[in-house]
Amino acid sequence: MLSWLTFAVLLIDPTAAQTDVSGGVSGEVRGGWAPTQLNLPSTPAAVVVITPNVDLVHANRRQGAVSLGYAPRLFFRQPNRLSLRRPLLFHTVEFSYDRPMSRQWRFRTQAAGRFGELDYTSASVAFDPGQTSLPEASVLSFAIVDAGFGFTGLVAPRTSLGIGVSAGTRRPLDAGNVVGVRSLPDRVYANVSVGPRFEVTARDTVSMTAIGSLNDFDPGAIFVSVDGRVAWIHALRRNLNIALDGGAFVTRVAARQDDPGTSNGATVPVGGIGISGRLRARANYSVEGSSSVGFSGLFDALSGRLLYRVRANARMLASFPPRWSAGFDAGFTTAPTREPLRVIGGQPVPETLATIQTPIRYLIDDFKTIEFGGILGIRAPHLAAQSFDSVRYEAWVYLAFRIGAGTARGGREVRQR
Repeated sequence: MLSWLTFAVLLIDPTAAQTDVSGGVSGEVRGGWAPTQLNLPSTPAAVVVITPNVDLVHANRRQGAVSLGYAPRLFFRQPNRLSLRRPLLFHTVEFSYDRPMSRQWRFRTQAAGRFGELDYTSASVAFDPGQTSLPEASVLSFAIVDAGFGFTGLVAPRTSLGIGVSAGTRRPLDAGNVVGVRSLPDRVYANVSVGPRFEVTARDTVSMTAIGSLNDFDPGAIFVSVDGRVAWIHALRRNLNIALDGGAFVTRVAARQDDPGTSNGATVPVGGIGISGRLRARANYSVEGSSSVGFSGLFDALSGRLLYRVRANARMLASFPPRWSAGFDAGFTTAPTREPLRVIGGQPVPETLATIQTPIRYLIDDFKTIEFGGILGIRAPHLAAQSFDSVRYEAWVYLAFRIGAGTARGGREVRQR
């Protein structure tokens, strides 16, 4: 995040430029119960995660702002299936460039590269949050690249338009070398999106979104798909909105590569409803939150096929200035189909995922933060499954901290982490 000083200087002098650098470290200690491998019962476990980072932002009034960040993640767990005595290392490099092209239009491009090793409990770093089934490997090694660019601007006094292009790849590095573990397919994807937005009244906005996608799984199939939706956003009151959207997700198989599947595609309804914003504000506290439920299509990273999912989320955060905040973040994902997926290896395929986290945060000062709370995660088969013996859970209590500083105004960091 650019500092207020940077913005002030740039507003005064159109040719002004400023470069800020910051760094810090986040740490987390967990204790609880979790499987050492996804298909095993839960046992007592302990986890330590250390993530240092460094960020740079260069801002120029005419040429825009460039940011670059790097964060290696060290993850150590005991016990682990392979009896490893070293941490798993996962690297993240991120780049973005944001530039105003005119008074009406803005250009932004961003890219990220991630590679290294992950435990299954950290799979959300590499997979879609709705990915309910995961490979039964103790260590997941990935190389992930994502990049994209987009334009946003006003085409009329009350009409804006967003255009975006993105592409990337996810490649498992060595899952196929583990005996008894099926390798994930390599995935390459590309998206093109167009989204006009109309301010109908002071409190009502209508938006339309069309996303064309290409997903290539090797081995697997090449999918061509379109996700089209219309949304209505209504301001219930200041800082509190309700949104309703609906549409269709259409996909077709363009080609197959060692894919035994027989489906040539599908057409499913998508959409949902959600509310978000500030629920209450007083002099000594404020409450913000959001909740949503909706249907969507998901390309499964493990099987390389299209799945249908219903997702529900709820989040709430109460702030007690100047130091304390507390809340919860809960999610639920399952398959709204009538029948479960076929059984693989004698075990039902996980199609249901429920998670909840209850963070309590204390701000020591502008540079140091402490957080503690609990985490619960449950993976289960289809809700219509005949047996739930394969249900697996992880339950943790944790203590985390964040220390950071930089050259921006007040010695603060240039980016929120």
